[in-house]
Amino acid sequence: TEDKKFTEIADVGVPSHISDLVTVGDDIYVGTSGYGIWKVNQTNKSIVCLVSSIKVTNMFLDSRSHIWAGSWQDGICRIDENDNVTTFRSVPTSDKCLKSDFVRDCCEDKNGKIWIGTDVGLESYDPETNTFSHQYYSNYRHNNDPMSIWCLTRDGQGNIWFGTYFNGLQWFNPDYEVYTWYNTSQMEGEGLSHPIVGCMEEDIYGNLYIATEGGGVNYLNRKTGQIKWLTKSSCGL
Repeated sequence: TEDKKFTEIADVGVPSHISDLVTVGDDIYVGTSGYGIWKVNQTNKSIVCLVSSIKVTNMFLDSRSHIWAGSWQDGICRIDENDNVTTFRSVPTSDKCLKSDFVRDCCEDKNGKIWIGTDVGLESYDPETNTFSHQYYSNYRHNNDPMSIWCLTRDGQGNIWFGTYFNGLQWFNPDYEVYTWYNTSQMEGEGLSHPIVGCMEEDIYGNLYIATEGGGVNYLNRKTGQIKWLTKSSCGL
């Protein structure tokens, strides 16, 4: 508004620990930390609880107008255009289901597959077969412990980037299943300043800004492959 004041859209009646939002037309889908997923209409102020109790980590709108909501311990929910909810949970005895119910982030590749980051690695969901696949990359981690993924993004060329908890940054080409690992280094330009990557963003030139938890922001120049550390000492962060 012109007076730059915030206006309350709706009160869902529970403590508003909001973790993520997705807007579809006049509707706002609200993911909360422990109070489920709510749908709020901005025009008539109607409020509907679609999923109760879960602790939402991330929400994502795919090309089919489906909303995906990851959670801390309740798998991942898919909400279709009619607000029908399907919840996918881990099944230890199946190779076609999630490997973990802790889903941190997700994104979609150019072929319509959904890529899901969990606390035990990278999963993919094929909407044509309604099945999940687990990706294996034992050569791209410090030890044999599961690789915990904290964030995912797809770049302009269709590659998938995922930040991890203590395993740095990974680049993945889903067409050829090729990986590149960006590890930490003691020298700026040769690696990341910190092994925990919380989020990242691609700029208009295809370069990557990488937010670490303890080492400031890192800047990856895709042409040179060098990583610049943007820290408190270097630029006041």
